[in-house]
Amino acid sequence: MDKNLNYAKMPMDFKLNRKKVIELSGGNLMNTFRKILLVIFLLSSGLFSTVAQADITSEEELNKFVTHYYQNPQPNQIPQAVKYFISSAEFKRYMQTNQHLVEMLAYFFGRVAELSPKLRRDYEKMYDKADEKSKVFFWKIFSVYRDPTTEKFFKAKMNADPTQKVVLQNMLNQPLKGKQFFVKDVQGLNQLDFLWMEFFATGSREPIQKIIDVLNWKDIFRNKLQDWLLTSHTQEDKDRLSQLSRNDLKVNVEVDRARINYFGDMDCLYFSFIRTSSFHQPAKVGIEFKQILGLSDKDFVYIITKGAAFLGLLSNAQKHPKVLEFCNQELKSRKDKSNAELQNIVNAAGTAKKRIRL
Repeated sequence: MDKNLNYAKMPMDFKLNRKKVIELSGGNLMNTFRKILLVIFLLSSGLFSTVAQADITSEEELNKFVTHYYQNPQPNQIPQAVKYFISSAEFKRYMQTNQHLVEMLAYFFGRVAELSPKLRRDYEKMYDKADEKSKVFFWKIFSVYRDPTTEKFFKAKMNADPTQKVVLQNMLNQPLKGKQFFVKDVQGLNQLDFLWMEFFATGSREPIQKIIDVLNWKDIFRNKLQDWLLTSHTQEDKDRLSQLSRNDLKVNVEVDRARINYFGDMDCLYFSFIRTSSFHQPAKVGIEFKQILGLSDKDFVYIITKGAAFLGLLSNAQKHPKVLEFCNQELKSRKDKSNAELQNIVNAAGTAKKRIRL
């Protein structure tokens, strides 16, 4: 493995400390950075499962079922998964505090219904027995996919219960979001979650390609660092930057020669550092880098998005052979800056597989 790509050597059971991220962002990006925890929530679930589970009685089992569904699709088990979720304490909590996660699962259940027509009728039957909060979840599913029979089902509901007419008419008036609304070029952090849900539902290559596209984004941290090196600074500031780079990022920056002795993506490197730095020293150095280089909140979100894309691919390539296969295919076909990170992902996943065999 290329010694310059040292962020791949960090442990895979990563969790980004929420307090640390808020401190790094100055407290202004709390809602944005909560979203990255959802990516990590998905990617760290199902670590020991290889196929979808039949019995779903806990949040952990639901996570395993969803993240490995594509390996052995069993649509007849989907209603049980939905029933567990809408009856769980987690659902009630997420409806209050984590709508994004609710939307992600609604997308998953909507996509599998698009692929398995019988599920559409199952959802209609479940809707009839659902409480008000659960009905909202079904509306979210039907906003992802519904067919003409579902539309007739809701129109009949409106005629039978005038009190529901406004709500149901508003739902039917909303255009179907469908796959095309979610599986597209990444513009922000939360889109990564939906691309992973698309992969978990279908096992298709397209969402993985779009996540890999993020690795081809320009390297903001490197550009900011290079700009800093080309401007005048006190010797004290130069020494401090050199020390921070050497001790924390493990990169040799020759300040007087304006030279960065590192060939990997520095956005990914910086993200890897801030998510693994000591809990007892929460992101102090991360803040200092942010201040020294003049990274804006927008820059920081950009870096977090790219880092999450990389670490999601790295983690899932070790757990999902199909992700590793797609990364290998993309590595052979692409001729852009994503190749360095893809090579690192492939190398790291291969090393992990050897460790498992041993």
